Amino acid sequence: MTEATAPAPAPEFNRFGWVRRLLPRIVIGALIAAALVGVYAVIIGRWDETCWRLIGTIALLVFFSLVSWYDADVSARRAPWFGAVSVTLSAFLLLDGLWKIWAPALDGSVPDDWWWGFFSWMLLVAVTRLGLLHIHLVLNTQRRFTGPIMSKVTLVTLILVGALTVGLATPLVFQHVDFGEAYWRLVGAIAILDALGTILIPLTYTLFGPKRERGPQAPRAVVSPGVVPVAPAFVPGPVAPASDAYASPAAAAAPAAPASAYPNVLTPTGGFRLEWPRYVNGTPLPARPDGSPDFTGVVGY
Repeated sequence: MTEATAPAPAPEFNRFGWVRRLLPRIVIGALIAAALVGVYAVIIGRWDETCWRLIGTIALLVFFSLVSWYDADVSARRAPWFGAVSVTLSAFLLLDGLWKIWAPALDGSVPDDWWWGFFSWMLLVAVTRLGLLHIHLVLNTQRRFTGPIMSKVTLVTLILVGALTVGLATPLVFQHVDFGEAYWRLVGAIAILDALGTILIPLTYTLFGPKRERGPQAPRAVVSPGVVPVAPAFVPGPVAPASDAYASPAAAAAPAAPASAYPNVLTPTGGFRLEWPRYVNGTPLPARPDGSPDFTGVVGY
């Protein structure tokens, strides 16, 4: 008979798989664009501010493609909505970087240096990616500690994480807006509540969650006193040779048990017969001429 094999599981569908196929094209296009910028600088005879902005744009596109590939290929496996949020934030970082590279400064309150725009954009990247990492941490904690109360605490914590990320990222996007002291106090309060919710999820589950019940222990086997089977009384008979008396059971070929060794189980009086003794390997003991088991060479006899 041939065993029925289980059908192979269907491959997991990733709705963001097209990003992985697009990544090599973006990298190749970025290399070609960088080469064209170099040709432009050689033709005009100088490396001006426009060349730096073009190089920054190319580097920004490469960064965006790498982050988008990570979000689509890795983050989407955690949850579909988490992958969509990650790709959306990557697109937002791309647009903000392009704005900082090409848009002139609105006023003189912020130095119009290239390093300042680059530093603020890197801070924005760090804030958004740490926010996504925090959301991933909360989701993993919620999978381990489930329950109606935990679901509500997790939802509130996720809202606080999003509010904190937006609160820290907004000043980095709108650099020319003066945020008052009340704004930063509100952000600080949200950060404290966020940390409280993150710690409260495992702590509440540990204190008030369902306790793990120990399985019932198997009862110990109690040996009750009973009748110990005794070998039949020894009946004098012909003495076996000494060489056969000390021969090992494995070495000597044991004769087959007589037919009378396996009679009916029930006796005429209604009792039960003892089973013919065997070695530990299952071989029946040889029989003496009188039909009784030959215990010669057995340990203990």
